[in-house]
Amino acid sequence: MDQDQENRDVSQIDDGTRQQSPGLDSDEGYRVYHGVNLLEERDRQRQELGSKLQELNREIESSHGYRLRNKISLLKGTYFVFDTNYLNLKHTLNEFEQPMVFLKLWEEKSRERLDLFINDVTRLFHNYLAGAMTLLDHVRRLYNDVSWGTDFSKEYQARWERQFGERSLPVFLEELLSYLLYEGFPFTLAELNFGKVGGGMEISSAIRLDVRRLGEWERWSKKGSEHLNSLEDKAKFEYVINEHAASVTDFYQWFLLRFSELNQEAFEELEGLEKRSADLEQQIESHEDFLETAEKTTISMREEREKLIKELEAERQYREWEKIRADRLEAALEAERNRGFFRRVSGR
Repeated sequence: MDQDQENRDVSQIDDGTRQQSPGLDSDEGYRVYHGVNLLEERDRQRQELGSKLQELNREIESSHGYRLRNKISLLKGTYFVFDTNYLNLKHTLNEFEQPMVFLKLWEEKSRERLDLFINDVTRLFHNYLAGAMTLLDHVRRLYNDVSWGTDFSKEYQARWERQFGERSLPVFLEELLSYLLYEGFPFTLAELNFGKVGGGMEISSAIRLDVRRLGEWERWSKKGSEHLNSLEDKAKFEYVINEHAASVTDFYQWFLLRFSELNQEAFEELEGLEKRSADLEQQIESHEDFLETAEKTTISMREEREKLIKELEAERQYREWEKIRADRLEAALEAERNRGFFRRVSGR
């Protein structure tokens, strides 16, 4: 009777576990959920959502906003080159004005170092001017690609004329680059000045344009010559560079802002598509997390059920063994009692 009770307990545990996990069956070591293998379901959903994501990404890459943003990214890269060249040149010009630097360069025995420094300034200026011209050409190409013939065309032309067409400085610097190609690099002077300030001595140094020597060149245009004549005999090179860099940067920033405003609708559409893409990626991740959790839960439930069954089986076997042992003891006692009765009857 006790053995029958234990068997019923094991059966109830097994049935109770199945009731708590409807639709779960074992299948070669992993679970089936709602009639579908969890690993297969995960792969199916991953493939379905992945296909949607690929289709959406293709739509993004073919959108007008995506193409425009790529063009803007390339333009920003060109500006980075220009700005870095400008900062390098500016840093070197400022470095020459530091007393600890220019005093060492002015030493007679360090003349070669001074010549090398002047040549490096010329190199940096060449890089700066080339970067500035490349940036403006890049802006012009982008304008021609997407804005030609629109209302923005008049606004762009007016702004360009105001900052570059009507001013003599850009023309002067462009022709100064031609001067480098025809006449060579030495067009700067390193100047050292001494003066009294209060009771002490002030020493200053700067890199300046050799305006007199530049004026001997015969290839200046009317505007280039006009700007050259407006400079002092020894114009501080940094002032000329700063003025030009500010003009280039101002035009670039204006164009970038207006370009973004005029194409706001395309950029908003791109932003919406990319948000959908991000949501879909999140959805894929969430599905995989859910299915992985469900799979772990079902495995855990089965392991717990099997553990309980094993424990009950061990308990049943133990009780069965105890019952057998008790039966044997009882039989032995009964035999002992019976033997004593026959002894008394027979008188032995």
